[in-house]
Amino acid sequence: MGLRVLSVLAALLALLAVTSALSIGDRLLREYTVYEEMPITQDQALGQGWYVQGECDKNRGIALTFTENGVTKDFPVTLYFDANGQAAGVGVTIFGTLEDSLIDAGYFGEQSDSVYSITVTFRNSSYMCDQDATQNLTLGDSLIINAGKLGKSVPVTQKDAVKAGYTRGSCFYGMGTHYFYD
Repeated sequence: MGLRVLSVLAALLALLAVTSALSIGDRLLREYTVYEEMPITQDQALGQGWYVQGECDKNRGIALTFTENGVTKDFPVTLYFDANGQAAGVGVTIFGTLEDSLIDAGYFGEQSDSVYSITVTFRNSSYMCDQDATQNLTLGDSLIINAGKLGKSVPVTQKDAVKAGYTRGSCFYGMGTHYFYD
């Protein structure tokens, strides 16, 4: 895995503010050192001007973007919500070139020429489109890179990260200690 994918994954994971052993967090934040709060329910997102982009995807949920026509270079973030309006994941679109090995390994999906995306979901796919399946956790309890495609689970505890061969990195103020896998 290259440095660029590690940076993107770190940025995605930095969106999570961990507060409990049962849930991966209670809020979404973006912009390292600024920590702007993002909506954590579909109702909040719609109230803040986000737009629904299509139907519920069984692996990622309902996609919302900050612009009516989808992601842009200025706002490349997609938020995903389950059928009950709970935060279900986040995606980032990259405009430019990437290493072929990252695409071949499934970390990024090619959307069009020089446009790629990566998603991290917070819930098992059984919760995404089923209104009867509820999970009483603000952000869910898992981290899955490109669910339905790569489907790589990321450890959510220090113990599991060490067991899976992740390397301890630095502690970032306001974010905690990072672990890396390469």
